[in-house]
Amino acid sequence: MGGSAWLPLGQFYIDRVSTSYPEESISVTARNGIGKLLKEQTFDENNSFLNTTLKDNLEAILLLSGIENYFVGDPQKAWKLTFEPNTNLQSGIEEIIALLPGWQLRENTDGTVGIAPVSDSRFEQPSIYVFERDKTCFSYDVEYSDENTCAKLCVFCKEPAATVYITLPPHRWWVSPQHKTLYVAVPDGTDGAALAAYADELAKLIAISGRIESFAGIFTPQLIIGDEIELVETNGKHSKTGTVTNVRHKFGKGGFITEFTVDSSGRKGKALLKDYVSQMGDKSTQSKVVIS
Repeated sequence: MGGSAWLPLGQFYIDRVSTSYPEESISVTARNGIGKLLKEQTFDENNSFLNTTLKDNLEAILLLSGIENYFVGDPQKAWKLTFEPNTNLQSGIEEIIALLPGWQLRENTDGTVGIAPVSDSRFEQPSIYVFERDKTCFSYDVEYSDENTCAKLCVFCKEPAATVYITLPPHRWWVSPQHKTLYVAVPDGTDGAALAAYADELAKLIAISGRIESFAGIFTPQLIIGDEIELVETNGKHSKTGTVTNVRHKFGKGGFITEFTVDSSGRKGKALLKDYVSQMGDKSTQSKVVIS
């Protein structure tokens, strides 16, 4: 951008090129390593990973994909893995991560792919960005929904049998019926302390869920999914709006703009409500992957 420093957006693989005449323009679409090398490839006959530790087996999947730079945390588990041959590599990894609360599959802007806890310092950590409403960003769409709001929360485990009920305080935007209860199953083997921690974190996310807002703002290429947005309202009041769930950068002769969507049910470094429920829920993964 003129005389500014280089601004990294990521490492991408081009998969479509369009040339236009007489405008003399070229447009391209591309995907990062996860989208190109993990999502597009399947296990085929290389569908069993029988190393001693789960860490070694996850590294073997990344090696199979052709991704050159990666890191994998150590979950301290001795899981051997067998997938259906037609399962794509990304889906296989995500099914394992679903059984490791607090873990994620993510790619840094330098192309390094990580499988590790969200808090692992090797991931690019979320930041807080401040925008001024109607000056440095403009809201163009706001959606309110009570889909994930409820009056009660029940988090339970089948083996060992344990259940935690929480009666939630009145919601910020919605009045939930008295018996609207959200039931969430956690993976077998979850201990009582982890069960209580899940329930407490989920209750906090429900309290601020229900609002999604989309913005167009000044070009902010360093903005990534997971960052937190703080708005300075027109009256000067500061408000924590939520977590970025979608980013789109537009740049060229028409100008430089960053469009982003913010979900209220997320905080810096924390999963969104929908991700948290999905991660804890029983996904019946045994039908697609065998863990031994």
